[in-house]
Amino acid sequence: MQTDPPNNQLQAITQELRELRDFKTTSDNQIRSHDARLLAMETQLRTLVDVDEEQKLREKVQELDNRLNELKDRLGSQRKGCIRRAGRWLWEFIKSNWTFLAFVVSVGSIGYVYYEYGISYFESFKTLANTKNSAKSYKETGDALLERAEFKAADEAYQSAVAIDPSYSEARQSLMRTQILNSLDSYSAYTPVPVEAKLTYLENASQDDYLIPYIRGVIQIDHDRKNEARELFIDSLKKNKEFVGNYIQLGYLDLFAANIDRAKANFSAALTKVPDHPLALYNLGLCHMLSLDFDSAIKTMERAASYSDRLEIFLSLGEAYRNIGRTDMAVFHHERARKLIEDPNLKVGANYGRGTFNFFPENRSDEDTPKIFVQALTINNYKALINYELSIDYALQRKFSDAKKSFVEGYKADETINGEKGFGCFYLNRSDFVIRRQNLSPVISRWFSKKRSVLDRNRTCEL
Repeated sequence: MQTDPPNNQLQAITQELRELRDFKTTSDNQIRSHDARLLAMETQLRTLVDVDEEQKLREKVQELDNRLNELKDRLGSQRKGCIRRAGRWLWEFIKSNWTFLAFVVSVGSIGYVYYEYGISYFESFKTLANTKNSAKSYKETGDALLERAEFKAADEAYQSAVAIDPSYSEARQSLMRTQILNSLDSYSAYTPVPVEAKLTYLENASQDDYLIPYIRGVIQIDHDRKNEARELFIDSLKKNKEFVGNYIQLGYLDLFAANIDRAKANFSAALTKVPDHPLALYNLGLCHMLSLDFDSAIKTMERAASYSDRLEIFLSLGEAYRNIGRTDMAVFHHERARKLIEDPNLKVGANYGRGTFNFFPENRSDEDTPKIFVQALTINNYKALINYELSIDYALQRKFSDAKKSFVEGYKADETINGEKGFGCFYLNRSDFVIRRQNLSPVISRWFSKKRSVLDRNRTCEL
């Protein structure tokens, strides 16, 4: 068997390998071409699928949107129907329950205001209640002061009550009473016509008012109708036994008549009601002075002076000290009175009023001289009395220059009536009483004699 040579075999193998390579290349190209076409087809297919899906999705969205619009229309119509029905129901409910709803709204508003501003709904009622209680407290204070015959202080309390509650009719009526009483106590303020008009009004308002007969009694004293005045004070006392003013006025009437024992009884009765009443203490001291018991007078009047700054208390207390030989204390109290009378804040009713001063008796058995009395009504009246008293005090101390100066001041202030000095007799009674009770030097006695000649020029009085 013949075999191919090696070169031929090699060429055949090489050729075969080339063909195989060419075939692989061709196959690879075909595969690549096929793959490319396949990829293109896949891409085209995918695109077609996406478009179809998008179209289907859009259709579904449109379908959903249509259904949603249908639901909105249905719900809208149902809502309108519900609102109409709810509106009708609410209106009927409001009409049927408007009172309750108004209450609820009010309570809600109250709660909101209290929460937001801290102001209670009842704040105005509380304020009104406090106002009325405050006015009532002042009115009750005025009533208590009125029973004590503290007319000026009671008037101020009633003024406060009316200022707080102008509609408080009882306080206004009480204020009218104290206005009358204070006008009676003030000589310059007393006018009969308005007083009578106010009394008539008060009588119509209350038939059992204990102050009406009391006021009429004071008026009767001014008219020098002492018996009628006594009956009116007794009538007032029957209506109110706690009112000290009646006891004091009855005591005054007894002092006018120089019935010292009965006057003491009335002033003592006043002190059983009000132990610290300054006017009752003072007038009881006057009774002791007219009984020539100056130690008891000083003791009682010192108590009065501790409760009140009144001109008549200082004036009489100085006299009591002078009559036991304590001229230094007499000067102290009389200068105290002069300083008070010069005070611009001096008040009628509080610091002075109608002061009655009986003449001193010559001895304990003298019952007639104390029936003579003078009354101080105005500031000038008190200036005359106080300066006359100081002139006596200074003369006893041999301070004749000061004594003369005080006498001149008293003489100027003393009102001249029918050519005579109103308090001339009072000065002579006080100076003569000192001359009789004290062993005076001839110099002092001559000084008093000269002053007697000045006052006795027109036979001022017979002693």
